[in-house]
Amino acid sequence: MVQPLPCRPRRCPPASCLVFVLACCIALCRVPAVHGLPSTLRVLTGGGGGSRAFNCMPQPHRLQTSARFNNATVSLVYLRPSGAGEGCVKVLGGAASDGTATTIVIGSTFEFDGADLAAVNGSVAVLRGSSCPFSTVVDNSRFAPWRYYLNDYQTRVDAALKAGAVGVLWGEGVAGKIPESMSPFNQVVPVCTFEMAEFDALLTATGLASAAAGSSVAANTEATLMYRIEDDVIPNPPITYITVEERWKPGGPEGFTFPIPTFSATFNPPSHPGVEAPVVAADFVDECKKSNYADCTSCWARTAAGRNPFVTDLTKKIAFFAITDASEVGCYPSFNQWAIAAERAGAVATVHGTFSDINGWGVPGPYLVPFNISAPFFSLLKIHTDTVMTALAESASHPNHTLQLKTPPLVGGAGPTHFAETSKQYGPAPLLFWKSLDKHFICDAGQAHFSPSPWPGLPLPRDASGELVSALDANRVVVLSPSQACKGGSDGTSTCGACLLQQPSQQVSRAFTFIGKKTVELSLPLTGNGGLISTAFAMKTKFGNDIVAAIFVSDFDCFATYEQWVDVAVAAGAKAMILILQPGQQAGTIYGSVEVGEGKAPDAKESIPSFTVTNACGIRALLNAESIHVDIPAIGADGEVISGANAAAAGYTSVSTDSLEDTVLTVIEGPSSLCGGASKCLAGQARWNPKTYPAVHARMIAVQTIKACHSSLTCLACDAAASKPNSNGTLDKYTDFDGSPLTAESIKGAIVFMTERQMACLKPYTNALRDAQEAGALGLIIGNNANNTVTMAQSAVPFEIKIPAFNLADGVGEGFSQALKANKVVSIRLPRIESGVALTDGVFSVNDGTLVYGRGFEQLNPSPPGPSSSGLSNNDIIAIGVGNAAAVIFIVAGIAIYRWRRQRRMFTRNQTPMSTQTFVDISGGGLLGSAESERSDDLVSGRSTYRTAHAPTSSEQAKADIEMGTAKRGSGGRSMSTSTATIGTYVSSNQRGIPLFTEEEGGGSSSPGAS
Repeated sequence: MVQPLPCRPRRCPPASCLVFVLACCIALCRVPAVHGLPSTLRVLTGGGGGSRAFNCMPQPHRLQTSARFNNATVSLVYLRPSGAGEGCVKVLGGAASDGTATTIVIGSTFEFDGADLAAVNGSVAVLRGSSCPFSTVVDNSRFAPWRYYLNDYQTRVDAALKAGAVGVLWGEGVAGKIPESMSPFNQVVPVCTFEMAEFDALLTATGLASAAAGSSVAANTEATLMYRIEDDVIPNPPITYITVEERWKPGGPEGFTFPIPTFSATFNPPSHPGVEAPVVAADFVDECKKSNYADCTSCWARTAAGRNPFVTDLTKKIAFFAITDASEVGCYPSFNQWAIAAERAGAVATVHGTFSDINGWGVPGPYLVPFNISAPFFSLLKIHTDTVMTALAESASHPNHTLQLKTPPLVGGAGPTHFAETSKQYGPAPLLFWKSLDKHFICDAGQAHFSPSPWPGLPLPRDASGELVSALDANRVVVLSPSQACKGGSDGTSTCGACLLQQPSQQVSRAFTFIGKKTVELSLPLTGNGGLISTAFAMKTKFGNDIVAAIFVSDFDCFATYEQWVDVAVAAGAKAMILILQPGQQAGTIYGSVEVGEGKAPDAKESIPSFTVTNACGIRALLNAESIHVDIPAIGADGEVISGANAAAAGYTSVSTDSLEDTVLTVIEGPSSLCGGASKCLAGQARWNPKTYPAVHARMIAVQTIKACHSSLTCLACDAAASKPNSNGTLDKYTDFDGSPLTAESIKGAIVFMTERQMACLKPYTNALRDAQEAGALGLIIGNNANNTVTMAQSAVPFEIKIPAFNLADGVGEGFSQALKANKVVSIRLPRIESGVALTDGVFSVNDGTLVYGRGFEQLNPSPPGPSSSGLSNNDIIAIGVGNAAAVIFIVAGIAIYRWRRQRRMFTRNQTPMSTQTFVDISGGGLLGSAESERSDDLVSGRSTYRTAHAPTSSEQAKADIEMGTAKRGSGGRSMSTSTATIGTYVSSNQRGIPLFTEEEGGGSSSPGAS
């Protein structure tokens, strides 16, 4: 529950308008949002001083409460029809199927009494909507199909507004129609809409129906709140669970049971004990599957007469909506309408099986509805919709055992959490993959809250000298494939029940990897000698020590918790698990679940660590692999990865006890603005630099990678580009800053400058160093993303490093980048390295090999001597200087030693907490902000006549129409979630872990709840 805030205006920052805690979004004193309670109007009834509350649907308004409208006492004035009454405006439509002409209803004519119009000034207008059977707009898909009805509504509201009304109470003109959100635009004055029966009861209770013209009655509108989407509060916890009971299967008193995660609607009752009941498909009768407003009037009349609008009897059942097309619910386009229709038909709860994946799944709303809902409403993710639908079909062959669902108890509108409670978001973990000893890359992996802590890590084995073992036979990545039962549950050919009944060791049919570019596999589960053979022993024999299980999430769609994947990996004898996500999804922190009925602690730890990686990372590791190994860092006592050396290799900035002090690069030639106007720049060192290397005096050359190397999502294309010269002598992977091809000859003898922003696929950066070294460069300078320097390091390097690398803070590096892009000549001097550390002072000479001249200074070069003790070959050295050359003195005064706090580079997608996900339908065309109307005033009779008629034209620009549910058929619209931060990562900070999704993007779907 959101608590009331101090009574003072506050401005809502755009980035936080729809965050999980909505406290920042108020304009005036705010009444706390209450789940499932409607806006109510209270009026006095009879002469005994009693009162009665009437429920209505609040329309969008910039304020939740208004000083002129929301009061303990306001005057209600009924704008009654007068004169000739209402007329329906008809025009010729298209030809019918038999060729005869048709007419369509596009508006209405009506009159308000002059005395009522005069009296409503400063009061709240009470008026009835039209009873005309409005036609559907069909000639242009940009128009909402119910636009004529919406225009008529707005015209009547505008008429009251022009007469001076401070608010409007509007009653539906057709019996049985449930009010809805009529427009996405804020009304000028508060407007609340009623069902016809409720509106008639209001007129009767107040006596307004029979009162004299210009009469008024008193009402209390303090609780008649207006709707603002920022007031829609996500239940806390946001994700609860319902339990599926397949009673025809063995497993317990209720058969085979398992929980599936679900959202609770914001309009749910504040409290509910939970219910256990058979589930049935909620299929509307054909009469209610209409897109035409006029056709729907008979459906609504059916429900107004107390007849069931559903094909099946829902009495004491849980109604299950699995809507694949908007036409299936044409007359009931909103979630709250489904909920109340099912409840009035006898349902004890409603479950919406969405066909949305993680990007489109959200919290159904709005929280303010025109009735008291007592039966809770829940929303499922697509794969769980499939699970329930398959189980329903299967239960048909078991007539004595129906499928049942059990809903959770609700407190404050929310059920118990499905995922373990935790507020901590971990940063990425650098996993170093080795496809062979000369091919390696790093992936930013998501961490798991349920990983063991502390955990010693899984480093690649090394020999006594610290080098990697040449014949790696450990830390091999092995892919686990699903059993036939789990595969069938994932692709929809069978129910998930068969998969979930299997033991973890039975849920895998095959384990495979690549060794020497050959597929090596093991069929599972293993049986023999009359029993189950040790899978772990067989896996170790086949694949080596310390295997790491790799599992594609999409292969096990039946799994509802991360721990189920862990159980499979443990049963296969894995020492760690890597979950490979769907295409387009990004890795993030994942959370454990509170396993129903097992008494598991929310913070329970698993026996092996788990990580998530992007689909691109997983495919990158597996594609054309000679072998696949992974170096996994240790986990600290706090549960978070200790990044270690691979943190710097991945491009993270972190504090380390192994950091080296910054050194200095000296500008010899270049614009005066370099290094902030000084001649020296602070530069970060690399732990993997050569043990000994001379000072270097040479020109810089700008090198950039091709675009495929700029994003981790396109690394496969980057990997495919050759780093070594092709037949034309050019480097496929690298260009200059103008995009022109580079040759190894153009790099030879120079100091290469690159920016980290273009090196996403070259992590660890020794990949770039290797390519520069092979092209003959004398050094590598990297311009960082962050505005600080780092000590570059990694756990192992698969080749001999002969040239050094340094890095510059973002601002400093940008100066060099701009100068080189402008074709300025830039020459620098790199410091000498002794014992792996750069020397910041000393006298270096070409005589003793402590100084090397490179590109741009060839005139200083004598004939190259023999092999150098610096570690450079004759081919690497452009020149060893001349005898008696002037000594170069490096004097560094006041070098600041930076100790930077860890700055984890999180994901490229915004990590704003999950915001309110009320489903709204933004139609491609809809209601005008203020409907066109024609008004003629009869000064003699004191009446005003209105005409609401708007014939569609193909050139007209239509605006949007909100529905808290599915797009109406034929609207050409799209459903979307009104959220500042969609769930683009594997999880979000308030979503916990949702392991089930596909690559589908949100939007563009006409399915109810898709966004």
